[in-house]
Amino acid sequence: MDDAVIETLPPAEAFALVGDETRFAILEALAEADASVAFTELRERVGVRDSGQFNYHLRKLDGRFVAKDDGYRLTPAGRRLVGAVLSGGFTAEFDADPIPLDAGCPRCDTALAVRFEESRVFVVCDDCDYHVVHVDVPPAVVEDYERDAVPGVVDRWIKRFVTSLDYGICPFCDGRIDRSVPVRGDPDAPGWVAEYDYPAGVRDACRRCGFDATSGVPVQLLHRPAVVAFYHDHGVDLREQPLWAFDFEDDSTARVTARDPLRLAVDYHADGDTLTLTLDADLTVLDSRVA
Repeated sequence: MDDAVIETLPPAEAFALVGDETRFAILEALAEADASVAFTELRERVGVRDSGQFNYHLRKLDGRFVAKDDGYRLTPAGRRLVGAVLSGGFTAEFDADPIPLDAGCPRCDTALAVRFEESRVFVVCDDCDYHVVHVDVPPAVVEDYERDAVPGVVDRWIKRFVTSLDYGICPFCDGRIDRSVPVRGDPDAPGWVAEYDYPAGVRDACRRCGFDATSGVPVQLLHRPAVVAFYHDHGVDLREQPLWAFDFEDDSTARVTARDPLRLAVDYHADGDTLTLTLDADLTVLDSRVA
């Protein structure tokens, strides 16, 4: 649908428009408002005395980031812009000590820890340096939480991130995601598949912004109905069970059962029962069985 979307403002011009301190203050004031704000009230909230000067900056935003009806309000584009800045993705970095977890490394059983580095979060084993999770998390995600709640918040953010990829939408720019499933041992399989001992991996690449994510197969399916129902029947709420509580390391969890066409089998275990999903190359569930 190339004709459904037209570019009316080049990105460089958009950033130039909101790069002014007064203009971004206008956007912030409107983001904090519960309803449309009249001109005079908005000027007072921003703290600009000169009405003419304020009107000049407001008109620069009008129509793209700000709309006018009974007063002034943010457009969806304006709200997304303010949200992106306030998330800390552009302006903040992590500065926190590691947080130990009540979960063991799937490779050596040493206790895992959440570590922070700039805008990245790692769930890592300090003994063998195995990374269970490594992803860019906006620092503001954890800003309003006590330290002991941070791992749970990070887990929920990552689950939302993974779900967005599985729906084919880039979590950073909303662009279209192209998914591929490289198989270990294939001539064109990337090195990370063998490095992490994946029988098959998942690569999600955004057409728009170039974002590229890699993972094993089992974690990509945790929100699928068959998996959610299986764990629910065993008293496990996957919204509360952190990703690092699952052992997806060995080949018995995910395996290649056929190559032409590609077929994968993924097992999930609970209380002695096993859910087995059969998948194709698009990770479409072809069959699910509990034994």
